[in-house]
Amino acid sequence: MSIRLVNPTLRWGILSFTLLVFLGVSYTVGLVWYADVLANSPNFNGLKDATQIEPGYGDYWYRLGINQQLNLENSNTGQAIGNLRKATEINPRSADYWMGLADAYESAGQLDQARDAFQRAVSDYPVSSDVHWRYGSFLIRQGETPEGYKEIHVALGITPQLIPLAISRVWRATENVNDLLTKVLPDDLDAQRQALDFFCSQNEIEPATVVWDQMVASGRRIPIKTIFPLINQLLSEVRGDDARRIWRQAVVASGNPDEVTQGDSLVFNGGFEYDIANGGLDWHLDALPGVTYGYETASQHSGKRALRIGFDGTQNFNFNGLWQDIPVEPNTKYHFEGYLRTGGITTDSGPRFVIGFAGGRQPEIWLSDFTGDKRWEAQTADFTTASDVHLLRIYVSRLPSKRFDNKMAGFVWIDDVSLLPEGGHPNP
Repeated sequence: MSIRLVNPTLRWGILSFTLLVFLGVSYTVGLVWYADVLANSPNFNGLKDATQIEPGYGDYWYRLGINQQLNLENSNTGQAIGNLRKATEINPRSADYWMGLADAYESAGQLDQARDAFQRAVSDYPVSSDVHWRYGSFLIRQGETPEGYKEIHVALGITPQLIPLAISRVWRATENVNDLLTKVLPDDLDAQRQALDFFCSQNEIEPATVVWDQMVASGRRIPIKTIFPLINQLLSEVRGDDARRIWRQAVVASGNPDEVTQGDSLVFNGGFEYDIANGGLDWHLDALPGVTYGYETASQHSGKRALRIGFDGTQNFNFNGLWQDIPVEPNTKYHFEGYLRTGGITTDSGPRFVIGFAGGRQPEIWLSDFTGDKRWEAQTADFTTASDVHLLRIYVSRLPSKRFDNKMAGFVWIDDVSLLPEGGHPNP
């Protein structure tokens, strides 16, 4: 149904009213747009003008206050507090506004007001990890560490991705590893592993050891690779006894039977009866083109199996791909023994055992290489470590051949590798 407006005056009145409404809406929209342009301009005064154009918009007051607080050239904490308070009056449920105000209060030394503002933020947004984190950090800065620990612990429960940051910040603030473990971090293996990695990366051996002891005491199964960074750090710090002790704990904690660590031989897993961990004080296997590693269960020297290394005939190897680091004592006599067997090893240069000494002053010991087909045969060496030697490396090596037909193919088997101090006895 259509309505015809016959009266011209009425038609013009409606048109005029519509035009006024349009102009009013356009003016309001224009002001909002202009205020937004001013607020996002690089000119500081533009933000101030935006608050005057839209005085009821709390975000402009908040941004103005933050800008005044952080402006290195024209910082004004007093004005910042006033503007941030204005933002909280406009929107008292914004945790961001309250935390901004709390930071400004703290900068001004008004700590009670800062605490109240942080508590208001926590009350308004209790599920925010950022709120709990910032409040907890404030409390720790004020020396209220138990309360700060609680807040940061809550933050980590909400956002576990904050754990690495919490470890570094709390440690640098308090240097109390026990509180970090029991009051801040979640009681789980991953958080403890991250703490262990942090302390190892910072060369903080003592707190790293405390973390490890806590992990072992929990009774949880711990993947063996977890301990690799600490073992490497202990070896670099010439703490061989600690490295052995912690390695034995790690082997058992990873699910292996305790007898794995027993015997007098300093070589771990010398019979390859257990899968190689590829790190720590176990054997290392370097991934190399043309080389494969596996276990032999049909013709081992003794026990249940031996290690087999295959070469595919495509490389003239400078091979040092199987090795193990062993802490030793200086000025001490040792007896080395290891068994090799080869099948179809080509070229004039074959695999052999080599014993190297950390520090570089004591020359390496090179034993005989095996080529062609050879049955199991022991290679042995007796030596005394130099006064500065605390670590040696046993590895299987092959030097490149200088002949034209120099690409090596075939297999080598290794078994029953041992290193005994004078008077020691081989593993049973």
